[in-house]
Amino acid sequence: MVRAERGRKPSRRDAGRYLARVLGMNPLREAEAIVERRNRFLGLAGPGDGSGEGAEVMQRRDEARRAIESLRETFWSSELETLKQRLDGLELAVFPELQAAAERLRTVLAHRPAFPRLPAHPASDAELFDALKQLVVLPPREAAPLRERLLRMTASPRRRKRFQKMVKMIRREFPEIHALECDWFDEIAKAKQPKLVDGRTRESRFSIDTEGVPWWIYSLIIFAILMLIRTLGR
Repeated sequence: MVRAERGRKPSRRDAGRYLARVLGMNPLREAEAIVERRNRFLGLAGPGDGSGEGAEVMQRRDEARRAIESLRETFWSSELETLKQRLDGLELAVFPELQAAAERLRTVLAHRPAFPRLPAHPASDAELFDALKQLVVLPPREAAPLRERLLRMTASPRRRKRFQKMVKMIRREFPEIHALECDWFDEIAKAKQPKLVDGRTRESRFSIDTEGVPWWIYSLIIFAILMLIRTLGR
């Protein structure tokens, strides 16, 4: 492990080795390991090296991380001014990964007053709106699978139409909210009817989207089929 001694500036060779290792890591799955390598490279003590100063830094980091998690959990129920004061009170100067999380919450907080107007819009979709409220405050590793799940749901023509209608409305009337998840919104806007797995042909244009079809419709269809079979059997 490349590690700088306390008070000594890392050499160019050490910096190169450190960057080569860190750039090859996945920030969504190895965030903790990246932070640990950074702390070691900068000469900050880890949790198990016996340094009182290093242990204090790690304790402060854990406290700040828990504070940010609490902010996420109460983001939509707390008063705006309360959230602002709690964000401003965080001491994150030596924790850049937590600074990014706090800045994200601060940005969303600035646009939170616009969110209550979304559900009342005729083009709004409750399912997409609920997901959006979660996405804008979740940490990256938890937000990524939720984005993917919503994108997969656009395979349903009915859902795709609803989602794209809402995305178009947000881009036009709520650009500040659109900017929070612009890449994800763009993917939804460009979603199309999926191809079959082997890629040889598209789904039949005569396929039926059964989402939202009442149960009694199925009962009528089954009854009609049974009557036809009975008639043909005579």
